[in-house]
Amino acid sequence: MKQMMVKNQKNLNQIKSQQQGQPIIKLQNLTKSYDKIQKLLFYEVNLTINNEIYAIIGPNGSGKTVLMRMLAGLEKSSKGEILILDASGFYDKLKKPSNMRDFNIVYVSQDDDFDENLTVKQTIILGFEKSRAYFFTNLKESEFKITELMEKYQIKLNLDKFVRDLSIEEKKKLALLWALFKQPKVLLLDEPTAGLSLHQKLDFWLTFKCLREQKFTIVFTTKDQEFATAVADRISWIKKVKITNPKLNQPKNNIKSFRENSRKDLINYQKPKIKNEVPLLYVSNFSLNDDILPSFFNLEFAVRPGEIYGIYDYENLYGEVLTNSLVGLIKNVVRRIWFEEKEVTFYKPKKFAKLNINSLPAQYDKNAVLKNDNLFMNFLLWNYNKKNYVTKTGVIKKFDVKNKVIDLTKKYKIPDSEAGLGIANHLSKGELQRFAFARILEDQPKLLVLANPFANLDDNSTKLIIKQLQKLLNKGNAVLIIDNDPFILELLCQRVAVLYHKEFVAKMVGNQVKANHLINSSVWADYPLENETFIKSDKMHKFSETKWFVWKHGIKRVLLFIFKPLIIVRKSIKKMIDKIKSRVV
Repeated sequence: MKQMMVKNQKNLNQIKSQQQGQPIIKLQNLTKSYDKIQKLLFYEVNLTINNEIYAIIGPNGSGKTVLMRMLAGLEKSSKGEILILDASGFYDKLKKPSNMRDFNIVYVSQDDDFDENLTVKQTIILGFEKSRAYFFTNLKESEFKITELMEKYQIKLNLDKFVRDLSIEEKKKLALLWALFKQPKVLLLDEPTAGLSLHQKLDFWLTFKCLREQKFTIVFTTKDQEFATAVADRISWIKKVKITNPKLNQPKNNIKSFRENSRKDLINYQKPKIKNEVPLLYVSNFSLNDDILPSFFNLEFAVRPGEIYGIYDYENLYGEVLTNSLVGLIKNVVRRIWFEEKEVTFYKPKKFAKLNINSLPAQYDKNAVLKNDNLFMNFLLWNYNKKNYVTKTGVIKKFDVKNKVIDLTKKYKIPDSEAGLGIANHLSKGELQRFAFARILEDQPKLLVLANPFANLDDNSTKLIIKQLQKLLNKGNAVLIIDNDPFILELLCQRVAVLYHKEFVAKMVGNQVKANHLINSSVWADYPLENETFIKSDKMHKFSETKWFVWKHGIKRVLLFIFKPLIIVRKSIKKMIDKIKSRVV
């Protein structure tokens, strides 16, 4: 009986101390290393997290995602332990991911792994349906609960929209709403604002403000120091293999917009002089009318040799669809395209690649990288048709490929201690993006099309990539960037077109290209579309190619390929006959 009373008193003391600010999560001598790749991420980290919003800032490859996965029980620490306060007021370990429910913890990863064929509503309630009489699903009650959460936390989403049709911002909101529907007390968020534009971050700042009022415990990782200082109560930085002691921070109660550094100090980049010469790429009447993909109409732009042309995607919707539409990956697109003064309107993606036009999609980790394969295979699959790496008979030049991958990992500072055999999944998202850049820049493309290229890169990585792009431009090649970051466009571009509500609404040239002009819709009218002039050569004024014209030439090439052996035999027979005739004479 005495023991029971002591235990109950201990429980009461635990609960009382919790209410007085007892830590919710404790990291004690936490060490994490990967022996196979000989990589040490954290060494003897000690940290306490209270009932607060706690931000952890770190660059690419510093272990932010790994730390969050350890807190969620998805990865084990090499040494030390993570203790979490349970409902009874005692500290315990989260031994496996399924135990997160016991601790009222929900983890939201940086990558969305939702089924694209489900609607927003179906995604949220799947597995957590409200039931009636324990047998029948009560969808109306579940929908009411979701609507209530959206109003409470200032999250705007169309519940009947399919996941595949969502923008980057909407997917981030869906992930957060999905987490809140589980009624957690602790939220673990990995890079919640990665890839968002400045005005989109305002919505998330408002949501975080509502979460603070409801006394949520939130731990989130980011490389965006500005957002962290706007919403967090305490902030730590990852430096080498340590996490610094937390710094107290005063969250912002009122904020008009996020203002990042203009990045002019990031790199000594000198924009090329404006030249109104014949463009390397000229696109006109560029339109897409689609029920699923974001539509756009009558876009016209030109990319000159040796320049970076920018399209400011104000709504953060069009990066992926514009890139794919341009190189022929989307079929129902209307457009006329000239490349090097030759019309290439009806070219297929393979033929675009032969023109040395390359693109890096915004979702490179899904569409340009095989995560479960090693870097060697990822590089080889991208270059399977290149003479430098594969012989005419199809034999892989393994030694050359391996050496090239090793050189690229050193040049682009990608950790790979297994000499090209490291799995892509072992890299952070920023390191993986550097590898995708390294692989594509190695081809020295005449035209490089990039969608949100620096979304997952820290400042040092961005600086490294810009230097490589500068080398590309010095050779007379060109770059087209579709981005939602106005500061990057201000830094790199002499010409920028603003894309808003399906069409270009402004075009800025030279000194007009400034971040505060791009984000301020009230001044767009001062920069009309006539700001950009186009010079066309005589070749570009010729009668336009038709599909039949392209098909006819294609049929000719196929017939020539089929009958080429007969033509060769015929020529050789004719030579022999001519020799015989000459002897007879």
